[in-house]
Amino acid sequence: MIGCNNNRRGYYIFMYWTRNRFFIVPAILLLTIFIFPVHAEEEIAEIEEDIYILSEEGKNLEDSISLKETDILDDFDEIILATQDEETEEVEEPEFELTEDEAKLIAQITWNESGNQSELGKRLVIDTVLNRVEHSKFPDSVSSVIHQPNQYSDHSSKVHDDILELVYDEAIERTNTEVIFFQCKSHSSYGEPLLVEGAHYFNSLKEACDE
Repeated sequence: MIGCNNNRRGYYIFMYWTRNRFFIVPAILLLTIFIFPVHAEEEIAEIEEDIYILSEEGKNLEDSISLKETDILDDFDEIILATQDEETEEVEEPEFELTEDEAKLIAQITWNESGNQSELGKRLVIDTVLNRVEHSKFPDSVSSVIHQPNQYSDHSSKVHDDILELVYDEAIERTNTEVIFFQCKSHSSYGEPLLVEGAHYFNSLKEACDE
């Protein structure tokens, strides 16, 4: 009985398949034609959406990079401009044009006259030479001023670099534009007492000019 039932069940399945195969095959075809493309279109739409999102993110990233590049270029331009400004700053021109020989000559008499004095004392001695050259009552050259009789001591000493530097400094910007005479112990009878620095008493030429 059991064997017959199994045979009969197989027969029914075979007959059902044979009878309905003309409906099942079209159904599969319909699924293939209409259902699967729908899923494919949905997947394509999702891919397109992902591509759009990525493209927008890419644009945002590109804009951000562009802004950063602009900022960097602006900073670079500011640095270039600042550098150019520094380079084009006016070079401080000396008030008094000195040749190398003239500067050395002044450095020599400054050492002889005030080698043991303060830096300010040395500067003031240098200024007496420069002020005399520019004054109408004295020769108009460094050499002539220094070589005037009984004015400055011997100038045959070594040129000291630190004093030479002071000479060039005073040529650019003078410490005192009035000092003309100086001597030790007391103010000279020439000119008008002006100031005392160290062992030296400095005078201007105001009173002498009035005379």
